[in-house]
Amino acid sequence: MMRSENLSSKSAFSGMWIKTLFRKNALLAFVGFMAYFSVCILPLILNFRNFEGLADYYVSTLGSGFSFTPFISCGYAVVLSVMLFSYLHSGPSAAGLHSFPVTRGSLFRSTVLTGTVLLLLPVLLTAVGMFIFGLAIPPQTITFDPETDILSYSVDVIGNGRAMLYPSKILSALNCFKWFLDTVIGSLFVFAISNLAGIVAGKDIIHALLACLLNTIVPIICLLCETYERAFILGSGGGTFMDLAQYSNPFLWYITKRDGSPEITIIGIMVIFAASAVLITLITRFLYSRIKLEREQDATVFPVVSDMLVIFLSFCMMSLFGAVSAELAPGEHATYQMVPFLLGCVVGGIPSFVVFRMIADSSVRIMRVRTLITLAALVLVTAAVLALTCFDVTGQTDRVPAPSDVEKATVHTMSPFNTDVTLSDPDSIKDLTDLHRTVLDHKEFVEREEYDADTIKVSINYKMKNGSKLKRIYYVKARTMSDIREAASELASGEEYTKKIENYLRKVILNAESGGIESSKGYAEIRGEDIRPLIMAYLKDYKKNGSDYYFVLNMNGVTTNTDITFTDDGTGSFNVSPKYQNGGTVDESLYLNAAFGAKSKHFHKILKKSGYEEDMLRSEKEYDNNSEG
Repeated sequence: MMRSENLSSKSAFSGMWIKTLFRKNALLAFVGFMAYFSVCILPLILNFRNFEGLADYYVSTLGSGFSFTPFISCGYAVVLSVMLFSYLHSGPSAAGLHSFPVTRGSLFRSTVLTGTVLLLLPVLLTAVGMFIFGLAIPPQTITFDPETDILSYSVDVIGNGRAMLYPSKILSALNCFKWFLDTVIGSLFVFAISNLAGIVAGKDIIHALLACLLNTIVPIICLLCETYERAFILGSGGGTFMDLAQYSNPFLWYITKRDGSPEITIIGIMVIFAASAVLITLITRFLYSRIKLEREQDATVFPVVSDMLVIFLSFCMMSLFGAVSAELAPGEHATYQMVPFLLGCVVGGIPSFVVFRMIADSSVRIMRVRTLITLAALVLVTAAVLALTCFDVTGQTDRVPAPSDVEKATVHTMSPFNTDVTLSDPDSIKDLTDLHRTVLDHKEFVEREEYDADTIKVSINYKMKNGSKLKRIYYVKARTMSDIREAASELASGEEYTKKIENYLRKVILNAESGGIESSKGYAEIRGEDIRPLIMAYLKDYKKNGSDYYFVLNMNGVTTNTDITFTDDGTGSFNVSPKYQNGGTVDESLYLNAAFGAKSKHFHKILKKSGYEEDMLRSEKEYDNNSEG
């Protein structure tokens, strides 16, 4: 322990306390640097002469792709916070240190300043190390196939499938600085929340666990909301809550949202995260001035925090037991069965509450008024959640917006196409809401997933004029549901819908690389110059025959059902695949895999004119001969 004369009650920072913390945690900082070193610099040393194999890795690490850096940064920030504030969770140390003539504010500021420097140093050394190795590793000549190889890093193309790869461009000063800035802001954000957990907690182990919980509490809450919504609101597409979760932590945002965002947006989001870390630190400083040192060694130093944690953790465990019980219940249902879910909640929730209450109170004797109040709060929270989801008191399951309230809607196309179509015409919106209501009239035929060709997917994403959104996805067993197929056909035959499909097919044509015609017994490869005429002929037939005709063809399995052949009735499938280009891919949705049949007159005309009809007949004949042989 330091002598009192080394601590000044008037200074904003305590130099001796900072030196003490540096001396005690220097080894931890070294461990943190070695962790960064192992994933950011060591691969460069081991592959000094073969950087090509690491190029994608470092593009991902320095950019917005997946890497090990966030795990290291988060783990290091939590452990560092626990070590720096460990003096608080030891009664003699806390009482002795706070008895010196130094303000709590000075102690707190000195501790946070030390932690900030210890967080920054390993990241800075790693960034400098990567930059130096980028300069030291010589350029390399690589070979690639311009038609098929996909390179996520930039190269100088020489020609004949050869290019120059410069490590210094990938590990440039700008890229390394961006990585440094990203990592530092993310680390400081996690560190600030971990410090808040340390002030609230009364023990080192609780500090560590609470830091992990608080750093993930928003994603956990969003996951719970998403789970309940999907479990009980029929057709709930989800996604909204998890989108929110991605903004709860810098590292989550870097990985999921940063790629493709405008530079001004990136800077703005990073400023918000940095400001949030500062705000959390100010709140932590305020709480630090209010803690009662005699409550250290309790689970938390603020009783209300203990109550909130007991309620939250009990609710999480209750939900987990309920979900497991519903999943284990027999039968296939689009939503969770209410009785098994509620039974699981009761079986798992009550013991969980008792255990967490005992941990919070550090005693098995929990029968007191505070326990009853906490239990009542848990029951109220659970009742509110179940009322909104399990019992759906607001009628979200049956909600179909009025066409006049919808600004636009995006629907995933009905068979045979695979793209999203955005509609804004009032007639199209009305057809879509009519389809929506028809599906809800047959809830008992809605499945949880798309199991087979009999299932029709109805995916709708409404954007309302008031700015709100409504997303629904239904998988309907539609073989016998003629009214659903008719409603879908009515939507798909609309002028706006077919125009969007035509635009989509023109993109398919522009990006097509290969195609084929297939039946249950034969196959013919399509020549490149014939792809456009065949697709445009198919579009004419689609407009004439309607989507239901082609949906039924798909249901019948034109390439797997041996009773349906090109020889008998001219039935088969037509597929076109997109081409891949160096430096990236075209939109992977730009493909066509569609059935055709006897009513596809225009399509058959092109098949006959181009010779594919003869090819298919010959192919099926050879198939039959081989089968007999």
